[in-house]
Amino acid sequence: MGYTKLANSILTSTIWMEDDHTRIVWLTLLAMADKNGETQASIPGLANVARVPVESCRAAIAKFLSPDPD
Repeated sequence: MGYTKLANSILTSTIWMEDDHTRIVWLTLLAMADKNGETQASIPGLANVARVPVESCRAAIAKFLSPDPD
């Protein structure tokens, strides 16, 4: 079982202002991360663990990979 420390600054981050599915996928990735901060999963597998639709998971990952203007 892994351990992920969360800083309270996530609550004021731009990702926290995103839709529910995006936030859930983000938190799921954090919870699944190994000691190197890496998560290994297919998009359908990640969507299943996060309990969001696959297309919502794909959209969330696209947001994570996009530049954040703020």
